[in-house]
Amino acid sequence: MPLSTGLRAYFSFDAASGPWADLSGNGHVATAAGTTGSITSVAGKQGNAIRLSGGSGSTGPYINLPIAILSGLTSGTIACWVRSRSYSSAASERLWDFGPSGPS
Repeated sequence: MPLSTGLRAYFSFDAASGPWADLSGNGHVATAAGTTGSITSVAGKQGNAIRLSGGSGSTGPYINLPIAILSGLTSGTIACWVRSRSYSSAASERLWDFGPSGPS
């Protein structure tokens, strides 16, 4: 079965800044969000990657995906490569957050 079968979205984040186009062919767009910190392009494992600098509470930088991108799914897989320079168990540090208005 080809990788693209059932693929909902694919974002490579190779572009230096957003918005980032969905490479799956489904027309989704990922955008930069947050009011503190920054999102920059850096060399990645393959191609480029994005660096989220962190920020203050719920206003730190994040990538916003389209509302309802997972709508109708009953199961699925989300995959990404992550390099963390440090980690704290603080509730505001998370990899995924599902909701209509970004991190809370």
